[in-house]
Amino acid sequence: MFGGCPSVNLFSQLKPRMLLLVITLLIAVFLFFIATFTQGGIMKTQFAERPYKERATAEKELHRYIYNFDPRRDILPKDLNPSHVTDFVQQELQEKNIDSFATNQIVELADFYNLRGLVLGFFDLLNRKESTEEQFLISIAATRAIGILGQGEHLNQGVEYYRYLLGLQYSKSYLLELLRCYSDYSLVVPGNAISTYIKPMFTALDKEANGDPNMATKLREVEDLQNNVLPRILRAANAKRLILSEENTQNRLDRLVDIYLNLDTHYREWLVRWAVRQLLREFEENGSEELVKSFRRGLGRVQSMAPQEAIHAISASCFRAIDFFGGQLSESELKQAKSISGNVAGLLSLE
Repeated sequence: MFGGCPSVNLFSQLKPRMLLLVITLLIAVFLFFIATFTQGGIMKTQFAERPYKERATAEKELHRYIYNFDPRRDILPKDLNPSHVTDFVQQELQEKNIDSFATNQIVELADFYNLRGLVLGFFDLLNRKESTEEQFLISIAATRAIGILGQGEHLNQGVEYYRYLLGLQYSKSYLLELLRCYSDYSLVVPGNAISTYIKPMFTALDKEANGDPNMATKLREVEDLQNNVLPRILRAANAKRLILSEENTQNRLDRLVDIYLNLDTHYREWLVRWAVRQLLREFEENGSEELVKSFRRGLGRVQSMAPQEAIHAISASCFRAIDFFGGQLSESELKQAKSISGNVAGLLSLE
């Protein structure tokens, strides 16, 4: 009651027919809202307040990325509805003639869009029937995907399949690819378990290398992988553990931003993709506010930590990441962001 006026129930003043019409309109608006926000079109992405691309556009970009990707001009497609990506990728994974290149591209998409629902689709590629090198490489890619997306028992099954791959005849020729796959299991599989598989390869190659220049070259390659690459992967795994154990969100995000911007160069070849993954998952869980602040703080560190000749490009990458997560850029910042191409800027870039 205000100023002596009686309270009024709006719906009680409507005639039954008018009331029915109002209710019908409300239901229609509600259904339109649901349809719009589940089918794409104007649904906002998980990265910033931008519309998803239409399904036809998304499928065209996905096809080019999977089958005709050129790193000199192309980047991983952004602002796609994850449901559209899932539908397209599931269909491609069922293609009998899919090759290892396409499989690896699909892994990158599944990683970026966090498509955990595709884990079983990757398991479907693993049948313990690798009779060619190409099939072996496809299995490595699928196993890597499970290491990225799998949890619980699925992750354990991925570990077992990885160990199986290490024992196949092709492993000596593709040890680097196997180590790249191991990097995505390095938090759950100890390094000595991998060394146990590598040492027999080294011994066998050492015997074969006697008087064979080609085998001697392969021996040196395996020796480098064992003595240099694997230790760097293990040190990178320790760095991951330290970052994940950091309770202060600001400090943890700053560490990830430094890796992404190449301000922390230690083991970066094994950390940068993981850092991107963590930044994306952070957004899914907590939104963009702290991420944008962290990249803003990173701009200050660029001036003091980056080589003089790299300051402009690294700052541009930082501006692109801020824009990617929905932060505001000034006109001069936006101009600098666009001064480098997307494939130079990194994954956290719209174009």
